[in-house]
Amino acid sequence: MSRVKCEMFSHFVYSEVLTYQELLDKENELGDALREILASFGGSYISFVQDGDSLLAQCAFPEFEQSVFHGICKQIMPILDDKVAARFLFVDKYLERVSLCVADNNAWYESSLNLPANVAELLAASGHKEGEKIKKA
Repeated sequence: MSRVKCEMFSHFVYSEVLTYQELLDKENELGDALREILASFGGSYISFVQDGDSLLAQCAFPEFEQSVFHGICKQIMPILDDKVAARFLFVDKYLERVSLCVADNNAWYESSLNLPANVAELLAASGHKEGEKIKKA
């Protein structure tokens, strides 16, 4: 049985007003804090990649739990301040649900979506009628 039922992908974008040294300092502070926060919520396989003026992070969780996502956002907000914007995408292992949290300007917002499991559900969710031709990917 798999211990991982949720993957998190995050993207942190630094403000253009930060000097190079301020960006490095913020990145170190953010990386250390995020690693600790994610681990405190059961996160594992935590990885980071620097990408210019942004930081990418990925992590696995044992369950897809909204309360965990909210806790992560609440705890990371003080570190972001007004110089870092962040997005967190949480994906259920079976692609049944996704949750997106966006943090910017000292506030965070969330949107969740249950994903269609089959063509009939996809058509219903997208407003198409059964038998109606839609664009194939």
